[in-house]
Amino acid sequence: MLFEQNKIALIWDFDKTLIPDHMQKPLFEKYGISQRDFWNEVNKIPVDLEEQGYRVNKEIYYLNHILTYCKSDKFSGPNNETLRELGKN
Repeated sequence: MLFEQNKIALIWDFDKTLIPDHMQKPLFEKYGISQRDFWNEVNKIPVDLEEQGYRVNKEIYYLNHILTYCKSDKFSGPNNETLRELGKN
């Protein structure tokens, strides 16, 4: 091996096996975002994109939409500290 590489683990609860709700619920609650509105948007956008000739993975599109919320300040500056704090609950 030419250089040392860190091992990184990713925990992703997309089927509600670790918690009873969507894992994004603490984030929505912190920023006052309606879960229903967010998921309605997430479900609608891929359909709109397909009508324009684009294909997206509907199962993980919500990750793109979270980034959209971060860029639009709906999620005002989440950082590692905030995410760690939200993950404690």
